[in-house]
Amino acid sequence: MISKSRIYDWKPNRPIRELIREFEDKQSGRVSTARKEIFRRFDGLDWKDQKRILHICLDSCTTDRQWAYGKLWRMWDKSFEEKVRKLWEETHEYKSQWPVTRHFPADYLIQHIEDFSDRDYFFICLRLVVEVPNYKIDKERLSPLQYLKVLSRGGYLLDDAEEAWDLLYQTIADMCLGSCLEFFNTSISSDIPDELYYVKSYVRNLGQEEVADEFENWFAKIWKEIQEALKQKDVLMEQIGLPKFWPMRTRSDVIIGILSNEIEGKYMAAALEKRRVQEEKLNKELELIESHKLPELATEEEETTSAYKHYRPITPAEYYTTRREMINKNRAIQMLIDEMDLEPTDEPPF
Repeated sequence: MISKSRIYDWKPNRPIRELIREFEDKQSGRVSTARKEIFRRFDGLDWKDQKRILHICLDSCTTDRQWAYGKLWRMWDKSFEEKVRKLWEETHEYKSQWPVTRHFPADYLIQHIEDFSDRDYFFICLRLVVEVPNYKIDKERLSPLQYLKVLSRGGYLLDDAEEAWDLLYQTIADMCLGSCLEFFNTSISSDIPDELYYVKSYVRNLGQEEVADEFENWFAKIWKEIQEALKQKDVLMEQIGLPKFWPMRTRSDVIIGILSNEIEGKYMAAALEKRRVQEEKLNKELELIESHKLPELATEEEETTSAYKHYRPITPAEYYTTRREMINKNRAIQMLIDEMDLEPTDEPPF
């Protein structure tokens, strides 16, 4: 039962300008409390106060900046552009590209297009195909499904049937090299994996109905062959008596084996090369982020935890001594050990 004192445990909101001053002043001793209250009330504040808070966050620590980037993705003002541009160019930190890709001018995005990740490039393309006439899409930086989505957004059609087949086969190759569990994610249709279903649908909607129909018939035969092979494998696994987690792995091997044999080797080779290039880009991006880290402004929480920066691991001798002292001081610990039927040992847990 909830007591009456808890029902009426209510405190009036403090003036927002007072909270903002405490949040901005890192020496106030109330940064954490003010931050929590400001973030809770942020969406209901006046735009003038929201702008001031966002500017303070952009000048603050990484956690505050990333919170601000998320807000700026949908709440934008020209006054943020210079500060966000400088932060993105100097740090490339997580989320800093969100407001850049959504709000910055198309000319700026084109000028720095190589500085964005392939994932960001997809969202940029969705803008540029609409805003920039005859924008040339870099197909190599997009997955088949992303490429088709960009074409659809720009109002283009697939004029080449061979290109449509390439996109369908390349999707299969990418899935074979990706998570094989994707082949079991068939919530849209029980006869085709989700990603392949969407690619086929876009191919049809972009003017290649015959290719989509022919592919559908071809894949239905392959999928039937896969189901038969899986049934045989399930029977074999049951006879062997292997644990339940083994069939899923062997099923994946069956699916990948059949599909990779049905498509031309060039698609698998292209998928492997694409993965290698992506891994190289990712490593370079990580190196860039590490080399451009800004010095952090300490928040109240970081200052209070600074004593733990020089933590050292406990030694085995210290572990033995501490454990014996705990058991001697608290009989309940020894009772718990006895109830769980644990054997006493001097082996450390590391």
